[in-house]
Order: sequence, then structure tokens, then C-alpha cells
Amino acid sequence: MTVMPRHIALEFIYKNNKQITGPNIRMLFRLFNCSVGIFREILNDLEKGKLIDLKGYSRNNSNNNLTYLPENFNQLQIKLTREGVEYVEIKLLGIRKPFKTESSPSDYIQLSNVGIQIESVNQQFGTFEEFAAKFKGSIKMALPVAYFLLTGKKNPNGKKTIFISYSWDPIRMKKWALSLANKLQDKFIVIIDQKSFIPGDNIQQRMIESIVIADHVIVLLTPEYKTKAEEKKGGVGFEASIINNELDNYVVGRKYIPVIRTGDRHTSVPNFMGDILPIDGTTGRFRMKLLFEALEK
Repeated sequence: MTVMPRHIALEFIYKNNKQITGPNIRMLFRLFNCSVGIFREILNDLEKGKLIDLKGYSRNNSNNNLTYLPENFNQLQIKLTREGVEYVEIKLLGIRKPFKTESSPSDYIQLSNVGIQIESVNQQFGTFEEFAAKFKGSIKMALPVAYFLLTGKKNPNGKKTIFISYSWDPIRMKKWALSLANKLQDKFIVIIDQKSFIPGDNIQQRMIESIVIADHVIVLLTPEYKTKAEEKKGGVGFEASIINNELDNYVVGRKYIPVIRTGDRHTSVPNFMGDILPIDGTTGRFRMKLLFEALEK
């Protein structure tokens, strides 16, 4: 039986007096053990289905489908609507009988541009490969994210997803990062711009998507990376702003793994990563075994 994340969230809110704030929202977030991006999609689905009221978040004026969680969960409030309470009591707990038969928004889960009827989820989807074959090219959302929203299953193909963040200069770093990605790809799904981004991609959107869906982010640190990250320059600066926000407010566990490639902790580690124990990746001292151990935990 599929246990959809939306059902877990609704029951959790219902059992906590039908509304939750800061501490309980953080508890719900940890219950999913997912990225903040996926958590945002879960809440978006519930709001579009008119099952919850959200307060304390903002919406992109140019794209009503894109919402931003606040910088701190203490600013967020989630409350079940009347429809949300009915949904839980009728469809999840079975303590009330339905009194209407017409379709409603809550009967569908909205995956970006595609709506899927909840009742058909168990019948429609088996493995991730079957799901991907059916919807590849039609859903404007990362397929592993969509599959998780439908089934609650992470890493459906059995491999963790790794994103590599690094600076292209000095130029040798570009080559070393690609070499590292090639060494990891047998055991992991590796996302690196040189191989994963293609002409026509929205680079910033791909960066956001890659970071939020990744199980781990390897951050290759150099003095150049530190400068760009702290001065918010270029692609490194943009990635660093996403990483900084997740570290400050959402991330639990060892999602981010810093590897010092050149320099030292003083010259290469950005201030916002100062509390994370890095791996020594300098020439002659780097041990691939240590990185594999960190990624597999």
C-alpha cells in the first residue's frame, strides 16, 4: 500500500490540534527526511488541494506555482481547512462517511503541470522506471521528486544522488571535479554541470533543483570558491546562497560534505561552512575511501 507524503502530513497536522507552528513543522520536516525543496512541494500540493492554509511564506509574482518557505520555520503556520479535516476523517481515518460524490481539488495531486487522481496512484505506478517511462517529458518537475510525492519512496533506483559544487577556476579544478564525478558514477547518480546541464537549460533553476533533490552535496573548496561564495559572485555565489539557507534553517544530518582541494580551513572554507568537518582533499593527502564512507552513511 502506497503511503503518500501528503497523507503523512495531513494526519500529523490533524493529530496536533489541526494546526502546527515552528517546532512541530520542523518535526514534520524531519519525519520526511527530505530536502527543503521537496518539503515545499508537499506543502504546495496540500495548498492547491485546498486542504491547508499556509501563513508566513511568499509566492513568486511571475510564477504562481513557485513558493518560498520562510527563512525560519518559526515564521510558518499550517492549519487544516474544513476540507482538510473532512479529507482526514473520511479518507484516512474512516471515522466519517462521505456526504458528497462530486470530484474536488483534493482528489488530485498536482505535479507541476500534471494532475493525477489520488485513487489511481496505487494502480498506476510500480517501479520508478515504469513511472519515468510514462511521464518523462510531460512533467515539469524532477521525476525523482514527483515519484516521492506519489509514493513516499526515495532513491527509487537504489542509488543516492550526489551534486558537486565547485569553482571553474583555476582551470585544473574543472578537470579534477570531472575526474571525481567519473569515479563516483558507478555507485551514485552524480550531477555535475559539465555532464548534466545541456544547452537550453535554465542554469539557475537547474542549480536549485540539483541541490534540493541531492542526498549529498560535495563542495570542493579552494580560495577561489571561498571568495566567490562569500561575495556571491557567479554560479558559485548562487549555489552558496542556496547552501547557506539550507544549512541555517533546514538541513539535518550530513548532506553537505566539504572537501578542501587547495588552501586550508582558513583560506578556503566559507564562513557559513565553518562548523562542518571537511575532508582533506589536497594533493597527496586525499583519500577516496573517506569520501565514499561519508557518502554511504
